[in-house]
Amino acid sequence: KENTAGEVWTAQWQQDQNNFTFTHVSQKNASLWTATGGTAEQDKLTGGFNAQIITAHKYIYSSSAQDLPPMYNPDGGANYKPGTGTADNATFDDPASKNYFDAVYKGSLLNTNERVFHSTEDLRELLQRDARYGVDYDGNGQFTAGDVNEAVKVVVNDSGAFSITNPNESSKSPNLTAGGPQLSF
Repeated sequence: KENTAGEVWTAQWQQDQNNFTFTHVSQKNASLWTATGGTAEQDKLTGGFNAQIITAHKYIYSSSAQDLPPMYNPDGGANYKPGTGTADNATFDDPASKNYFDAVYKGSLLNTNERVFHSTEDLRELLQRDARYGVDYDGNGQFTAGDVNEAVKVVVNDSGAFSITNPNESSKSPNLTAGGPQLSF
């Protein structure tokens, strides 16, 4: 089958045939890398659902240094420090833990924003964050616990190439349950 990465397709459920039919959607801007304009709401005309499925991201090089926000990393870095309050109104003393919480609980990286990088390390970190927290792996058009894939590792190998691995490991992250990372109340 040919590669359709970055293309937009509609899926329509055929009740009588018990399957989906797929139709390619032509877009005005051929450089679009992911579905745009879709929302996970019911389509009043067809009874089906429109969903924005994010499977790829766009990375833009900048000649200016970039300041990536800190983020708790299960492979190392700052330790996650639980916040206080409710899951929808949490406060954190540690910016890295807040950004991690927002990514895991709220799906803040599941968006079509362009990612801007300056160095190879910036790009490596952005690729790893997106592979872990910024892809709609289950294809339901929204962020759920099923979209978290913290085993993905992106490294720059000895020859300078990006190496991406997804070992079959359990998460090292704090309390990744349906309610998100732990809070202190």
